[in-house]
Amino acid sequence: MHKHGNPDILTFKGTYGTQHIIARCYKKENDLAKMIKIAEDIADQHIHRYIGKTPPIDNRNYYIFEGYTYNLRELKKVDASTVHCKDDENKKLYTFFLTCDSEPTEGFRVVLRDIVDGMCELQGKEHGHGDLNENNVVIQLKNNKRVIAKLTGMVDHGERLATVLRRDLVSLGKIIKFCLQDSEGSTGSEEWLDLTSRILGDRSQFNQLELKKAQALESNFIVDARIILRHPLFWTPDKCVVFIQKVVSFVKACKKRQQSWCKDIVNGFLTELESIPSKYWAERMHDEMITLPNPMYDPGLVRDLLRFIRNKSCHFAEETLEIQQRLGRHPVEFYNYFRVRYPILLLETYKAVELHFPNLQHCQIVEENYFDDYLIRGNR
Repeated sequence: MHKHGNPDILTFKGTYGTQHIIARCYKKENDLAKMIKIAEDIADQHIHRYIGKTPPIDNRNYYIFEGYTYNLRELKKVDASTVHCKDDENKKLYTFFLTCDSEPTEGFRVVLRDIVDGMCELQGKEHGHGDLNENNVVIQLKNNKRVIAKLTGMVDHGERLATVLRRDLVSLGKIIKFCLQDSEGSTGSEEWLDLTSRILGDRSQFNQLELKKAQALESNFIVDARIILRHPLFWTPDKCVVFIQKVVSFVKACKKRQQSWCKDIVNGFLTELESIPSKYWAERMHDEMITLPNPMYDPGLVRDLLRFIRNKSCHFAEETLEIQQRLGRHPVEFYNYFRVRYPILLLETYKAVELHFPNLQHCQIVEENYFDDYLIRGNR
């Protein structure tokens, strides 16, 4: 066995009999009590499973938890180009955070969903984590196919549950940043770095609307971790495409609203859309996708890019075979065609809608719940 991890919780990784396991020796009895209580209360696939304790060894009891392949910090240290894997399935573990284009992979999103599911399971049993970080998220490979993330190392600081949950949400944001950065602390392309900073920085919808706001709430207010799953980071390609379609319809409805009292609000939203750095978007597509000049689209307007994506999606079956093959299968390959070319488009569009929709509701352009399945501040 070898020792690693929190100095207050001595953690050893090795084998016990024929099992690959984790053994912990707790210096603080309240941390041990919390882990045992959670083990008794929760039988969830996203909580690290407690097995039992060993007989005393050197006058210490060691508490056994199921084994894992890596924690997130260990996983980040592994370089796919220098690791010799026994099989292809294991190699997938070493490369699932970012693609070669510095884009987040679906495996990355699966890990985040698992973390949030674990947080929600804890919350449902009136527990918080208390020490959520990259060392306390462990990765298992199930049946040599499915990657599962589990929470471990929960501690008890003697604080109110609401306080612990709010800190857990802030810690989740830090974990996302850790996962997206490479070993140099950057994220590759300039656009992806900008996207990451907007997700994780002071201007971020993820932090500003939820994490920082959560800290300012009254001390007994319980924040539901599941609302984080409404953030675009967790959307499927199909949901991304449908959101773009809804935004295009919303923009069309906004442009029809000409009352003077509402025009400034509408123009503020449209101006926000046009601040997205995706102008001259046609230059990033293959020549056969669009011929310029085109009377239907202005390549200098972001709203026309959104409309172009919407039209290609709604009329996909009517496109030529050449264009269908170029775009790929709908919705996954179809959405990826545009995501790779405009990596910050979805998040910036989401930010514009999130920022302006509350005021635009007063204009009665669409029904009040039009974006409820997408916006974090929708019905909860």
